[in-house]
Amino acid sequence: MRSTRPMISTIKRRYTLDEYHTLEEKAEGRSEYRDGEIVPSWN
Repeated sequence: MRSTRPMISTIKRRYTLDEYHTLEEKAEGRSEYRDGEIVPSWN
């Protein structure tokens, strides 16, 4: 018998460079923009 578990997928949010700049201005910490993703900067 096959399992009837629902499949869960993760959808990553992609940001434009303008969206990143807007969010970065308001953020307390710093992050990096990489190919549409915002990644925390650990510096």
